[in-house]
Amino acid sequence: MGTRAVPLPFQFEIILGKDRDQWPPEARFIEAAHHGDVRDIKKIAKELDVHGHGILATVASTTYMGMNALHAAGGFGKLPVYQYLVEEVGMEVNKPDTAQGNSFIHILHPWSMPLTMATFLPSVTFLTMALICISNASVTLLRSAAVRGYSEIVKFLISRGADVDSLSVTGTPLSLAALKGHASTIKILLQHNADQS
Repeated sequence: MGTRAVPLPFQFEIILGKDRDQWPPEARFIEAAHHGDVRDIKKIAKELDVHGHGILATVASTTYMGMNALHAAGGFGKLPVYQYLVEEVGMEVNKPDTAQGNSFIHILHPWSMPLTMATFLPSVTFLTMALICISNASVTLLRSAAVRGYSEIVKFLISRGADVDSLSVTGTPLSLAALKGHASTIKILLQHNADQS
């Protein structure tokens, strides 16, 4: 179910109630993206397209509580939904969410870039390759994967040239993995000569 401590649909149930038919269509749209259901995404986008902008434009612009479909897609991390949203719709891979820090949803899950929400290696690989085409964000991604203990993603990012010793205000990938006690991630970083000082 991704990295959420409280899954997105349950967060919406807390706020909106259990009757999904009573939810705003934007919330149902975000939930469809969370589940990776491209058919439902298109169906709800058609319902939302009251101004005739088209399904692709509606998918790209629809948000709910600061989240767009690409942010929500990390729930199950299904590769086809990422491919649809990035390749067909043209959504920005490095666009951070706009959820307000004091909103209930944002407190339960402080979101950021879509890639930091992806949890399955094929999806991470796809999003990373799309992101590398537009910017050099591998350092941030490596720190994010290290702090979450995603050892396979750490290994992948290092193979793509991420600096194992990149330093930030929060520390190096090794110090972050050690702080969280992610032994397999620490092992991979050390195998790639991460500085232990």
